[in-house]
Amino acid sequence: MPEYKYLCYFETWSGFMDGDLTHPDGTIEIYDFVDSDNKDSDKDIVLNPFTEDSARQHFADKGITNIKFVYA
Repeated sequence: MPEYKYLCYFETWSGFMDGDLTHPDGTIEIYDFVDSDNKDSDKDIVLNPFTEDSARQHFADKGITNIKFVYA
């Protein structure tokens, strides 16, 4: 099973978490997660609750189940 990586730009899940999703083929997608109080763009993805587990579920819903979260 191919491994995906989500490079988190911040150390904690407190209101927003910007990051890059790296695919096994080397392509990168930008994923900006926010809580409902910090949404300021249609590109932002609101998580409720705002946790790594919710982000993991978001990726699983897109068929990405083998993902490693890497904190900058």
